[in-house]
Amino acid sequence: MTTGWESSPGFFAVLAAASFFWGSIPFNRVFSKGTSAHKWMTMLADYLKGALPVFLLSPEGLAFWNGGAAISAGDFLPAPLPWVVAVLLVLGHCFSPWLKFRGTQGVAPAFGALTFLSPFAALIGFLGFLLAIAIKRNIPLANLAGLGVATITHIVIEPSRKSLGVILVLLFVVLLRHEGDMDELLENPETAT
Repeated sequence: MTTGWESSPGFFAVLAAASFFWGSIPFNRVFSKGTSAHKWMTMLADYLKGALPVFLLSPEGLAFWNGGAAISAGDFLPAPLPWVVAVLLVLGHCFSPWLKFRGTQGVAPAFGALTFLSPFAALIGFLGFLLAIAIKRNIPLANLAGLGVATITHIVIEPSRKSLGVILVLLFVVLLRHEGDMDELLENPETAT
């Protein structure tokens, strides 16, 4: 049942802008680079950057905002909206205006979003990431392997395929940001060992 505001173009424009802006916050510049925990804090913040907005649009997140009462996103939000929010925040992360549109690669916020959009796929993707790290000891390769495995897993387990196009766009954006890493791996295959 819709009440009107959530189907207005203004609502979606504000949500799109907020998603992109939230994704564009450069947490790697927020935390002091002098600390040994900088990388871990940045990775956690970037993961949460993807996870929090998608969680807040999930049935659990909506129940949180509704005082614990169960509510379905389908009651007033289009089903692909959390997926679109995920893509916009990953785009914000990858093309941050605060960093002259040269953000980072988008893996942490993409996995954060996938944690709530497709939890099983995110888990299998994370296991793929760990396996690639254990075998190849190459972070960029492991990032690509993990997100690739998560994408394939989601496509296989999602029977309705409503989110197929959106998850492929998400994968494409991250692959685009890894272009240099992929070029290096193709030119110097020994770096992948």
